[in-house]
Amino acid sequence: MDVDIPFLGGAYCLILMILGQFFLMNLILAVIIFAFIKSQKESLQDEVKAFHREEQVKEQKKLIEGNIKDGLVSIIQSGNNQQMEPMKGSAPNREITQISHKEIINTNSV
Repeated sequence: MDVDIPFLGGAYCLILMILGQFFLMNLILAVIIFAFIKSQKESLQDEVKAFHREEQVKEQKKLIEGNIKDGLVSIIQSGNNQQMEPMKGSAPNREITQISHKEIINTNSV
């Protein structure tokens, strides 16, 4: 061998392998962490969308219940037995009649 310090080549090789292993390990961990963060972000977005859908459904139910209550109150308060116009989307032969407050009390007391 034509070297002044024989173990210097071995030390250089070991240091190079150790540094290369750390570099590859960091690279692999970065890819794994990136994939994990991406999946967490997607699942969080799905949860937020589901929450917004639930809120919209609740609001629609409240609106429908409010409209039904308002409609019943207006029917009861009108007190006359005239026929109302058919509702949109209902069958053409169906007719809705108004019921007076007295008729409702009479049917409940029987």
